[in-house]
Parts: sequence; C-alpha cells; structure tokens
Amino acid sequence: MEPVLHVTLIGGLVATAGGLLAEVNATDTLSQGGLWIGLAGLITAMGSVVQKYFDDKQKDRDHQITRLRIVLKTDQNRRVLVADHKWFGEIVSRIPGLPPPPDLPEGYDGDEPS
Repeated sequence: MEPVLHVTLIGGLVATAGGLLAEVNATDTLSQGGLWIGLAGLITAMGSVVQKYFDDKQKDRDHQITRLRIVLKTDQNRRVLVADHKWFGEIVSRIPGLPPPPDLPEGYDGDEPS
C-alpha cells in the first residue's frame, strides 16, 4: 500500500474511534461528534493533498529514470561505436585492400562521452 493510503486510512480510523469514544464519554454528544467528524474531514483532505504531492514526486522520479536510461543507452552506443571503429581500423591495417573506416562524428574521440 502507498503511504498516502496509510495516512488516509489511519486518519479515518482515528477519527471514527475518537467519535465513538466521545459519544460514550461525553455529555454533549453533538458537539463532540461534530468535532471528530470535522477532524476526520480534515485528515481526509490532508490525505488528498499529500497524495497529489506524492503523485507529482513519482512522476518526477519516473521522468528522471527514463532520462537516465536514455543517457546510459546513448553512452553505451557511443562506446560500442568507438570500439567497433578501433577494431575495423586494426583489420584495415592488416588487410591493405580494404577501404579505410569512415571518420567518427565530433565528440566520439574516446571511450568516454564528451
């Protein structure tokens, strides 16, 4: 279960239990019950606000994870391209009849991304 759901459920249970205790122990049940119902509404409202906050945080995390995956995949592709280019250069140096490998684009000088 999500933490927001825990807060909402626990708040509702506390408010309900408090309302029952107030009804049993208070002489003026109407005012005590109204207080606990108001508190239950307040806790529920806080839960919905907190849920929106955590939903936004989760969306931000999902976006950051997706961006990181794209960056890591790009870096991996760069390393593979540079390694293949080096390998093809070694093959061309051993077999003189092959055409030279094409030049790498700007920024593909070494194994590390620029």
